[in-house]
Amino acid sequence: MSCLWTKRRAAVSGEYGGLGLAVPGHAWSVQQSYVDVDPATYTEDYLEKLDEVRALVCKGSNGAVYTQIADVEGELNGFLTYDRAVLKPDTARLKAAHEALIRDASRVTPTGCPAPQPVLD
Repeated sequence: MSCLWTKRRAAVSGEYGGLGLAVPGHAWSVQQSYVDVDPATYTEDYLEKLDEVRALVCKGSNGAVYTQIADVEGELNGFLTYDRAVLKPDTARLKAAHEALIRDASRVTPTGCPAPQPVLD
């Protein structure tokens, strides 16, 4: 498999995550929205998504953008509720995981990735 980037183009996942979690009393009034996360496992589910980002680093990815910071009309996949009153994940765990990913991905051979193999002709 070839890498995702070239000398002239970075490889970035423009949207990942999207964990729908409703917090009663803190959402825009909508008829229907997807909700696919149990409140008890929200942080674990997010960290699993972050592991997918880590795997992309091993393939040459340069970055990723989480969708989205806060809930909006009709969508419940933010870190914050629509009214910005409730922070959904365990932020200390997310901070530690992000710091570790940035540290590990900044190495010549990112931690957890196989060492580059020489190209044989």
